[in-house]
Amino acid sequence: MIKFFDKFGNELDGCDLIEFSWNRKFFESGNYTLYLPAKNYVEDIKYVQVDGRPETGIVQKKVYEEKPEGNFVTLSGFFVEKLLDGSSTIASSIIFESAEDRVKERMKHILYETFPQLSDKLKNSMSSTSGLKQAFSTDRAVLYETTISDESHVPKSAGVFFSHGEPIGAKFYEVLKSENMSYYCNPSFFKDEEKPLLGIEVNTIQGRNLKDKIIFSKKLGNIRKVEYVRDESNAKPHLVGVQVLPEDIHYPDEKTILTPDFKSERIITEEHIEDRILPRDFGKSYSKKVIQTNITDIREDNETSVRSQMRRALKLEMLNNYMEETISVDVIQYRFLYLQDYDLGDEVTIHVDELKVQYNSRIIEVREVYKNNQLEIEIILGTPRKSEYRKVLI
Repeated sequence: MIKFFDKFGNELDGCDLIEFSWNRKFFESGNYTLYLPAKNYVEDIKYVQVDGRPETGIVQKKVYEEKPEGNFVTLSGFFVEKLLDGSSTIASSIIFESAEDRVKERMKHILYETFPQLSDKLKNSMSSTSGLKQAFSTDRAVLYETTISDESHVPKSAGVFFSHGEPIGAKFYEVLKSENMSYYCNPSFFKDEEKPLLGIEVNTIQGRNLKDKIIFSKKLGNIRKVEYVRDESNAKPHLVGVQVLPEDIHYPDEKTILTPDFKSERIITEEHIEDRILPRDFGKSYSKKVIQTNITDIREDNETSVRSQMRRALKLEMLNNYMEETISVDVIQYRFLYLQDYDLGDEVTIHVDELKVQYNSRIIEVREVYKNNQLEIEIILGTPRKSEYRKVLI
């Protein structure tokens, strides 16, 4: 079930473990922890995989402990998706496209510019590299190669700004999140230790809508415990976008402001408001957040387009300013089986029978723990949407 590999991708013999946790996440890289007797530890272990799961764990931390009951080793690390956070843009960049093929091409452009490529795999998959410049030398590469699989689908439109210094992996999750998509990475292994030994291929995934099929409820006997958290302390239902105009461009509703260095700038503003995240029991109270948009194509004759792009950017920014609502559930493997009937990223239904409420929500994290020859599963669900409560019939 659990497989081990060395730094060159060669599979190693298995070993007996005491406990093993595999934490899968939909909108960020997951991680794992492995606990075993020191006598079972194999020095060559560098990567870990679990049958039926697409992720690959990296051994990034080793801890040796001597205890009265024996000596033990703990191995832990992130999944390989985290390696995409190993680079970032030097100059600010943007993905602002309204066609799926263009969104995917721009994602490839950003990989090409920020990750030095030691093969032509990514270059050959792009329609053109004209005008693209790699920001870093190939003798300081993070990975041997990076690419996006031909089978991967991406959102049909995207508007995400990459500030200099922001990690690429996290921004890719942001691009895909707008359509409830995510990604995992397939590893490829190389032999020359004077270069990176690992390459990765990004594979996107789309969660399924199973809310009418997969229902978790104590009355159904398929959950042990439910925990619900609502935190509206960081919610901002009113976003204001500010766009600085070039010196030679003038729009009718522009405003003039003073910058911190006492210079004047001309700006236009747009707003986005979502009443559904207003704080409870507070009346209509609109907490505001002002952001600067970064529209690049600004001309005298395209104000309507500029404002439309600003509003789209605000809608995407709103994803980072919702109230935080999560539901965590200890699942019993009964009626519905994990991986067979539902998986990470799927939208399901949760009954909180004591409160007579029902929520539809996406599985954004699965925590798997193997110990005492048993598998325990906890699922974490993202922002739930309350729906009409339906009594469970057994």
